[in-house]
Amino acid sequence: IPTSPRRRKTDAEIEAAARELQRKLWLRRTELWPKRPDLSPVLVLDPSKASEILGYGFVVEDTLGLYQDGAKKVGVAGIIDRESKVIKISREFDPQVQTFTAAHELGHLVLHPEMAYMHRDRGVSGVAAGQRDGMEYEADKFAAFFLMPGRLVQNAFRERFLTGEFVI
Repeated sequence: IPTSPRRRKTDAEIEAAARELQRKLWLRRTELWPKRPDLSPVLVLDPSKASEILGYGFVVEDTLGLYQDGAKKVGVAGIIDRESKVIKISREFDPQVQTFTAAHELGHLVLHPEMAYMHRDRGVSGVAAGQRDGMEYEADKFAAFFLMPGRLVQNAFRERFLTGEFVI
């Protein structure tokens, strides 16, 4: 029996899911960061704390291994294992990639509850491997919305450039 294709989530749905997780972090900030009463909204956007709110462990490993993707060797940047309830991130990549990967895995956790085990891969060169399917695109969008909330980005832009307009 053929199954119907999975409906892709809209950007608005993905952003709403990211905002809800941000809201939960903000509401629990004094519990999650008890010694930081002056915590800024940007510092609250911590994927490891978000995984804690969602009931998952968060581990940074030296490596998560490689696998062969056709002719290319591909490094695994992150893994979400629902059975073990843990998100693992590889230390092999730059801190920015680790943070984005962690937020990407949160996206899978929130947006794709039907998936038991997922990973984010990077080519050995650091470039994303292969074609990205719809769920990977959605997790990437979630990561971007989670780590760079529109209002905070716009405010930072206004503070730095004394305008809200970007003109080339």
